[in-house]
Amino acid sequence: MGKGSSRPTDVVGAAEVEGEYGREAVTTQTYANRPNQSNAFGNVAWQTEQGIDPATGEPVTTWNQTETLTPQLQGLLDTELENATSRADLSANLSPRIAEEMSAPVDWGSFGEYREGPEAARTGEFNWASPNRQRAEDDSYGRSVRRLDPKFEKDRQALELRLRGRGLAAGDQQYQSEMELFNTGRNDAYEMARMGATSEGRAEDSQSFRQANTAWDTNRRTEQQSFDQRSRAAATANALREKKIAETLAKRNFSLNEQERLKPDVQTIAETYSGGS
Repeated sequence: MGKGSSRPTDVVGAAEVEGEYGREAVTTQTYANRPNQSNAFGNVAWQTEQGIDPATGEPVTTWNQTETLTPQLQGLLDTELENATSRADLSANLSPRIAEEMSAPVDWGSFGEYREGPEAARTGEFNWASPNRQRAEDDSYGRSVRRLDPKFEKDRQALELRLRGRGLAAGDQQYQSEMELFNTGRNDAYEMARMGATSEGRAEDSQSFRQANTAWDTNRRTEQQSFDQRSRAAATANALREKKIAETLAKRNFSLNEQERLKPDVQTIAETYSGGS
């Protein structure tokens, strides 16, 4: 073929042919995807009609899908719909009663105020400072001194008489030895008196401590019991208040809750009975 004898390609015609093939393929695929179906629950059927594409004015095929339930299942659906309609009517009839029950505001003041719990008991730690020990020691030692002073004075005078009767005088070694021995015994007696006073003061302090500790513990227990009683009283009052509020709100919302329970679950019915295939 010579160079000047080539003919131009028909692009438009080729596109039209390709478009026609495409439409035929889509139509064939659509028919294949829409078979009539039947099962134990019913059947689904497709029907075609001739229609006009409003955008292009060209004739097109339209599809209608029809679902048919078995007589038994259709009967159940009819019963469900009748019950749903009846419940919907009952629910609607509750609206005036709901409006009446909820028209008045809640009187919160009628429930009383919330009671705060009591402050914790504050007995504090037990601190002990003896108020009686020194007094007891002083009293004990004073009693001993009042007894020992006249005794040793009398014994000293008697000793001096005996020593002078033996011809001894102050400054003599024997005289001095006898007086030192006497003074040692006298000092020992006063030391024993001081030790006895200390022991008596300790005993007095121990008794005072026990009494004060018992009184503190009794006071602590009393305060704790009072705290517990007031805590229980506050908890009981608050529990009764919350119960009254709950009962009042339950009565106020009773008809509203009834209405909500009576509303038919249309979505569940639709999901149960649709798509029988």
